[in-house]
Amino acid sequence: MDVSRGNRDLFKFFQKNKDEFIDICQQEVDELKSVKIHFALNVRFYINRDDHVEYMDHYFNRMQPIILNKDNIGGLKKFLNQFVDEVRGEIEAWYQRGSGWLVNEILEAL
Repeated sequence: MDVSRGNRDLFKFFQKNKDEFIDICQQEVDELKSVKIHFALNVRFYINRDDHVEYMDHYFNRMQPIILNKDNIGGLKKFLNQFVDEVRGEIEAWYQRGSGWLVNEILEAL
């Protein structure tokens, strides 16, 4: 899924793009009857060290794919919300450990 550059807030990003993602999945289920999806997000972080900005890209993914069909497509929002909560939890854990890395932008959603 293409994302516009400059997204920094994970929650706002997903609120803005959730419906488009769900529509894409629904179209695929309608056409193919069953699809396997895998949630992934590529995020660029930054840190300022000695007046020099460093960047790091990190790829968050859900290891187990989800099989969607007409019987469980209604649960897609729940699956997506769980993924967002997992990613947000990982990012918050980094902050709490004092890593100093901050979200610069969301690069890609898969």
